[in-house]
Amino acid sequence: MKAAILRAPGDIVVEDIKEPELPKEGLIIRVEACSICGTDTKMWTNGHRDLTYPRVLGHEFVGIVESISSDDSVFEIGDSVQVWPGIACGKCEPCQRGRDNQCVRQRIIGYNVDGGFAELVALPKENVKSGGVNLIPKGLSKIEATLAEPLACCINGQDACGLGPGDEVLIIGAGPIGLLHAMLARMRGAETVILAERERNRAVLAFNAKPDHVITGDLSKEVSAITDGKGVDVLLVATPGVVVNMDLIGLLNSGGRLNVFSGLPKSISTVPIDLNHIHYREITITGSYGCRSNGCKRALEILGENDFNCDWIFTKRVPLTQIEDGLRHSLERVGLKAVVTEY
Repeated sequence: MKAAILRAPGDIVVEDIKEPELPKEGLIIRVEACSICGTDTKMWTNGHRDLTYPRVLGHEFVGIVESISSDDSVFEIGDSVQVWPGIACGKCEPCQRGRDNQCVRQRIIGYNVDGGFAELVALPKENVKSGGVNLIPKGLSKIEATLAEPLACCINGQDACGLGPGDEVLIIGAGPIGLLHAMLARMRGAETVILAERERNRAVLAFNAKPDHVITGDLSKEVSAITDGKGVDVLLVATPGVVVNMDLIGLLNSGGRLNVFSGLPKSISTVPIDLNHIHYREITITGSYGCRSNGCKRALEILGENDFNCDWIFTKRVPLTQIEDGLRHSLERVGLKAVVTEY
């Protein structure tokens, strides 16, 4: 089968490799589409803490069930499915508490297990048994269904900071994740949705997510003007290029919640924080990493709703043989999201 193999940072090649074996109590999926995530571009250029080489990247994928090893499987050959990329043990304390994205023995498809930039993907029983394989709702396109994993990550972040009806929300970064955050916040009843984006081309595209405001200038001044000086109730950091310091925390209203959604470079990940400000203003700072196995199912249900159209987020479609073009499109931020659609 054809697969895109990352052999080292900057060295990715499409070649024929051996088809994966059917795992015991697992599945073989024939991939139909796999979106390119910002993490994929990071791994392509710089590597990643969870990445091992050589590796087939791709963790935002959908496909058709091609082979089944268990007679009592809930799936049938030909089912259209979306896959949660986590492979959790199901036994450790985080797993038992429903936080399987924090599994102490977790592996991740597309990081340390071969992923969706290939014609076929083998899913082990742990992934199947955890509920990590989800039927795609009828009427939802395979391309839009690849957004289930990133949308599930947004659900995890917004759950963490308790985003709900009446909140005034600021989302920093109008890339694909920021735009999904904006649409999800609106769906959850946010009163005001503000997107902040420095790059003009993305700021223009951001209006497709129907925010109330798109900020391109001074954050402090514009947020103050929009909120009558109060600040926002929820702040979502949806880009790794922002320093989470007191200037940023100062944009929050009393009782405000900040979610560190994106992993930050080490050069800006350690900053001084005024704990008295946190104390007196009753500020909550949360983190969220990836998504849980039940998140993708929730995301698919949302994506299947007619008023959550997000096909416009895809600004480039490539065949697997042109995977580098798709990675470069995402890396250079010339558009929004790229997706591999031909294998």
